[in-house]
Amino acid sequence: MTITARQRANRRRYLGSSDAPAIVGLSPWRGPRDVWIEKVFGTDDDAPSEAMDTGNRLERALIDYAAERLRLRVVANQFRVSPVAPMLAAHLDALARDRPEAIEAKVVGGGQAEAWRDGPPDYVQLQCQHQAAVAGLERVWVAALVCRVSLAWELFEVPRDDALITELV
Repeated sequence: MTITARQRANRRRYLGSSDAPAIVGLSPWRGPRDVWIEKVFGTDDDAPSEAMDTGNRLERALIDYAAERLRLRVVANQFRVSPVAPMLAAHLDALARDRPEAIEAKVVGGGQAEAWRDGPPDYVQLQCQHQAAVAGLERVWVAALVCRVSLAWELFEVPRDDALITELV
């Protein structure tokens, strides 16, 4: 799903789940300085990269895959603000209707596939912990389409880690 103007405004106003790994230095693509610049000055680049466009196009299919495997009823594209730390917010790819769980959809290109050999890498785990903190979740399921030798649909559980969440907040 393409990011709306409202979502872009919210991303500038709050510290989001994709900001958390950048702030602590775990993101392979961004660092703390990048987050600061984006929040203070904004960004003129509204056009998604090819990788982002691919992820947006496949997001719903990954959500459907996970919901079916987990027998979850979900509502897609949910925005939440933390009641404890109101500068933190999260755009959830999908939120379970009847359990404190969410689904995060990822498309993993061949260059990143090795980092996913043993499950979601640290930067994704931290993103999930941020989502758990903001939305009061017990777990986040990461539905990933991983490009190795062939494409593989994979599902990973990231349980809530209160100690890590306390440090993150």
